Amino acid sequence: MVGGIDTHADLHQAAVIDSIGRHLATQQFETTPDGSRLLGLAVSAPSSDGSSPPACAWISPWTP
Repeated sequence: MVGGIDTHADLHQAAVIDSIGRHLATQQFETTPDGSRLLGLAVSAPSSDGSSPPACAWISPWTP
């Protein structure tokens, strides 16, 4: 699995795809301390099927 985070001024959008590019999950998080905490928990938690968290994640540094 691969996770990605698209950062924006008010919301961050996180997505996870599998090894052949199939979309597995997408979730939005507010750009608040609580939203950042929840985002950190989401990308480090095992998936609902018990498998490991995403193998890698990237954060887009560009915010329009």
